[in-house]
Amino acid sequence: MIKFKAADIIAILLCLIVAFVAIYIIYGNYSPPELLEISYRDGTLVYPLSQDKDIYVKGPRGNSTIIIKSKQAYFQYSPCPDKLCVKSGDLVKSGEWAGCLPNMIFIRIIGEEKVKTENEKIDALSY
Repeated sequence: MIKFKAADIIAILLCLIVAFVAIYIIYGNYSPPELLEISYRDGTLVYPLSQDKDIYVKGPRGNSTIIIKSKQAYFQYSPCPDKLCVKSGDLVKSGEWAGCLPNMIFIRIIGEEKVKTENEKIDALSY
């Protein structure tokens, strides 16, 4: 049987405390995604994921339907031939995206802090 000294127990407890603090710092401040960004030929639209909404976006091949429901977003309909955008499924987490290339429509989920004005964006000089 292994005998632990007081210093061993203190070292083990200190390691556990540091591990729990690190986990809390990394995962404790997590906030769910806030916004859906829709980029298309005529510009960009941003909608909150907190409100259910049916969105119709006009592309070169016709109208695509994008649904926001239960803090998720997805293509419901698009006039493209393969329907890969519709088959891509629900977007749930920040960073997930789907696109309809023939209709030139791209959707992605972003956190609220990611929306920046034109003056705040990184350009070649600040990079």
